[in-house]
Amino acid sequence: MNNQISYIIPSRLPTEKAYGFQILKTCSTLSHKKNINNINVIYPKRENFIKENAFEYYDLKLNNKIKLLEFGNYDIFERFKLFGEKFSFKLHIFSFLIKIFLNKNILFNNIIFLKNFNIIFFFILL
Repeated sequence: MNNQISYIIPSRLPTEKAYGFQILKTCSTLSHKKNINNINVIYPKRENFIKENAFEYYDLKLNNKIKLLEFGNYDIFERFKLFGEKFSFKLHIFSFLIKIFLNKNILFNNIIFLKNFNIIFFFILL
């Protein structure tokens, strides 16, 4: 059986906050399980002042079972900032979730790992 995990987060990666390290550490631990073949960490492409690779930034050993996948295009939503930062951010996250929902490779034949209530609520509604 081809077991894949898709870990979906609505935040930038890498980040200086603790959740970034926790996510990659969890994925690293899960990748050592024999029955897990692949782990996709899916996050929106956003402006990030951290230029290092997430594994380098958190000083974790590179793991070929873990793939970091950026979705979306942050630059498009820059023009919506005139309606407010929160509106632009919510629009960006909503488009990120729609792209994930339309990508059948992520939704089907995968174990989906979600921690964010907003994303869980979105998937329940759809």
